[in-house]
Amino acid sequence: MAMPRLLYHSVASFAFDPENHLLRPLYDKLECKWFLRELFLIQTFNTLEFPVNYQVAEFLKTNFLDCANRYLVFTSHNLLDVDFWLSNSRRGYILVKLPVCGDVNILQTMHEKCGQLTPLEVALYGRLPSLIYFAKCFKNEIIGGLLESFVVGKLNPFATDDKYQTTIPKFLTALRSGKPTSSNNDAFTIRIDSFAYAESGSIIIWPLFFVGVIMDYLLAGIRLYYPTQISFKTEINFTLTCLSQTTYTGRDWELIVKIAILLQGFSASFCGTRGPFDMFETQVFPHIVSITMPPQIETLERARIWMLQTIQGYDNGNPRLFVFTSSFAQFPVYDTFLVAVTTLIKFVGLQIKLTKAYPTAPAADWLHGSYLVRGHAPGKTYVSPGRWVYLSDQQINELLGCSLQKVCPSNWPEPPTA
Repeated sequence: MAMPRLLYHSVASFAFDPENHLLRPLYDKLECKWFLRELFLIQTFNTLEFPVNYQVAEFLKTNFLDCANRYLVFTSHNLLDVDFWLSNSRRGYILVKLPVCGDVNILQTMHEKCGQLTPLEVALYGRLPSLIYFAKCFKNEIIGGLLESFVVGKLNPFATDDKYQTTIPKFLTALRSGKPTSSNNDAFTIRIDSFAYAESGSIIIWPLFFVGVIMDYLLAGIRLYYPTQISFKTEINFTLTCLSQTTYTGRDWELIVKIAILLQGFSASFCGTRGPFDMFETQVFPHIVSITMPPQIETLERARIWMLQTIQGYDNGNPRLFVFTSSFAQFPVYDTFLVAVTTLIKFVGLQIKLTKAYPTAPAADWLHGSYLVRGHAPGKTYVSPGRWVYLSDQQINELLGCSLQKVCPSNWPEPPTA
């Protein structure tokens, strides 16, 4: 069988039509039908255009993916995808699993800007070298804009008013279970699943870097029905991204736990689950509120009074879950408070520690539960004489769900060697 002729273009050789940005020299050759078998190789496709122009993508799909005896191979440093399910071609394809790497030393050699890469950054970006390269080689504000444009560009063509409402519970469940969001060949949820990668067997994982943008996109679609000030993109793609650049401070793990609690809270809102620490009965559907206490709240008693006063300002008869965090660096014993408001008010307090540590004071009497949440958790649950519940590693995994387990400190890659 004759080998296909190689048609090679570096990006610099492309000439763009001013009206439709098609690859004019290549297009002319194809129109002249000079050849029957062609292999088109594009090196560093990302420098051509990002995000890729729709007409360019359609041109390549029509002329190389759909046509018999033609082949397309490209390399890229940025996020690119091909929607095989939208093609009318009967040709088969091989879906290659994205390469993953957890060796910080190797990943630090990809580029000079990756030289200070931390274990948490590797976990945050899903251990995907291409995503790590993309994230480290652009400034945060540029990354946020490009990533949001990429997500919106993929999802918007298939978005309808009912898609947001029905997809949020599916996506929240998928983050916890590791099972696909999509069913019945629905293009909208298939595209959401395309941001995940296969972990093992049928388990898929969304890198946390994508979760924030997808959640904000879905919540924006139902803002008229479910107004919220919570932004997962801000928490993950900006705050956690900044914290991840200096690992082992403890603040990074505190924020990861907060994100997990918020996601569990939204699961209670949209799926009718019991929420974090089983604070609700099923089918209660509470509204979620996240509040940072002012720095002048310096003691447990002042925090208790301030939280009660704050809750009263929201009193309209609807069930709510409040997530309170302190902004006072020396706040005693507790890092986060959860308050479930139904016909009763239930308080839970958390001490969040990165490694092996223990509370230095008994649990506060006015709390219904006090939990120690460690990044390196014990193998079994333990209740201390001071009424603290030390969560086991299994309970930590249940709190985080499949996708967030990858950013648990116990699963961070080994730190780089000197």
